[in-house]
Amino acid sequence: MPLWSVMDGDLLLLCSDGLNSMVTDAGIVGLSLSTVPDQVCATLIDAANESGGYDNVTVVVAAL
Repeated sequence: MPLWSVMDGDLLLLCSDGLNSMVTDAGIVGLSLSTVPDQVCATLIDAANESGGYDNVTVVVAAL
């Protein structure tokens, strides 16, 4: 039995430590939910860079 399942309307996020070391988990969730799916990657990368951007930032989002 799976511990979680993917449903219509979910967003799947894959990112490097360049994002999650600069933006909190709560910040990533908040920005992801408040942004249209086509802009989530750019919004999260901008947030990481605005917070210092000390590392390369890679973000991939799949909207179901």
